[in-house]
Amino acid sequence: MVGVIVLNYNNTKDIKLCVDSLIKWTDSDNFKLLIVDNGSETAVNEDVKSYVRELSSGSSIFEYGTRCQLSKYNYLRLSQNVGYARGNNAGLEYFYADSDITEILILNSDIILTSDIVTPLVARLYEIPDVGSVSPILYKLDGEIDYCCARRALCKKDMLVTFSYLFNKKYKSALEKRKILRESPELINQDKIEIDLPSGSCMLFKKAVFEALGGFDEGTFLYYEEDILNKKIKKMGLKNVLIPSVSCIHVGGATTNNTKSAYFLKKCNYESLLYYLQKYESCTRLELCYYKLSARIRLVRLYFGKIYHSRTFKK
Repeated sequence: MVGVIVLNYNNTKDIKLCVDSLIKWTDSDNFKLLIVDNGSETAVNEDVKSYVRELSSGSSIFEYGTRCQLSKYNYLRLSQNVGYARGNNAGLEYFYADSDITEILILNSDIILTSDIVTPLVARLYEIPDVGSVSPILYKLDGEIDYCCARRALCKKDMLVTFSYLFNKKYKSALEKRKILRESPELINQDKIEIDLPSGSCMLFKKAVFEALGGFDEGTFLYYEEDILNKKIKKMGLKNVLIPSVSCIHVGGATTNNTKSAYFLKKCNYESLLYYLQKYESCTRLELCYYKLSARIRLVRLYFGKIYHSRTFKK
């Protein structure tokens, strides 16, 4: 059985669309759902909690730290926003303890299913040798491919110049080139595509594998979760695979659109990248100093409103 975890923060419309589509297209015997509320406002918390109760009279509503046997539909309330990694990990603890769960599907609240993705993804998870995760191709609401669903990892050099004035154009070029389906659109006709980075909005793992990975690295609040998972998966001798024949819609920006401060989002981005460079890349002290200086200059300019519009920071 698949444990489906959906992290929610101050969002009522998208979370309901996401769950409704999951229920519509997925065999009810094949999954358990856990919505993790990441410290949403009281009105949002109560609204979504009522929605979960309406799904089934036997739904489980509980606070983090409470020992609870998971039912079909579950709602876990966190007292504050602890970020993407810690929020998901809090819910995953309950999946690890549930013997019914054999696979884990990570979903963002802004995903809408238009067909059954669980059955084919689970099948490919066991058919493909040495696989760490499988994921579907994502489409935007306008029908365009969300190219972030299949990416190559950036090298350390490109990451170091992420926000540098001197190499800004080069970095933007590197960002586009790592989008596999934009660079090689013919790959969409293949049975499977080996990638480095899936979209963190929709990924399926064997529970045993994800638990062995240690879940999400809680050193980040937001951003670079996929890069870190890729490093861990490769270290285990596994690979990430995109299945083009399986697809769903990614509305995009549901969580970040509810975070008003562009400065806060960019600060999270910088801090997560710094953490990644320090822990997962062999950066020298000089390289890290260069990155920190460049990041601080950008943050100061952003703070005073001289550059960037908030839409730049959508994931």
